[in-house]
Amino acid sequence: MGSGCCDFFGAVTRCGVGRLTSAGSRTKYSQARILPLLQALCGGGSVRRKGPPYKIESGAPGQQPPAYVQSIQSGKVTLGGDVGSLGLGNEASFEGCAVVDGNEELAALMCDLNEKGAAFAYDYKASISPSQFMATLQEKGIVVGSYKEISWSGPQSWHLTVYEMEEGA
Repeated sequence: MGSGCCDFFGAVTRCGVGRLTSAGSRTKYSQARILPLLQALCGGGSVRRKGPPYKIESGAPGQQPPAYVQSIQSGKVTLGGDVGSLGLGNEASFEGCAVVDGNEELAALMCDLNEKGAAFAYDYKASISPSQFMATLQEKGIVVGSYKEISWSGPQSWHLTVYEMEEGA
């Protein structure tokens, strides 16, 4: 894969990365857990994002949306929707600034939220849209599976779009 993956790998091997707990605090990922995945990613393989048609699910009018990452700001991620179903609070913190490149702890936090089943908000007005952040992680090979984007077509009308990866690009 690209150098971003291996840069991420190098940073993880040097210092480890954070992991979200149910209380929203950070613990450290063990290198034994994350290194095999990152080594496989850096070792090659041809994987790319699947194109349309995408899997889309719409919520019933007035239905509470599933847990989702609402925004990424310096030092914190704000969550919305049914966060209780995932055992999470309304915020999760990370060290450093909210940048797409160069913040391994934020990348690990977002991957952990994805693993727990959280969706990621699409917000074209945000400087760092959670959904776009996940798309970047997918393009770099850090997110090797799918993630869900949540968007709205009205105040009480939400939609989930699943973005998956495919082999052999």
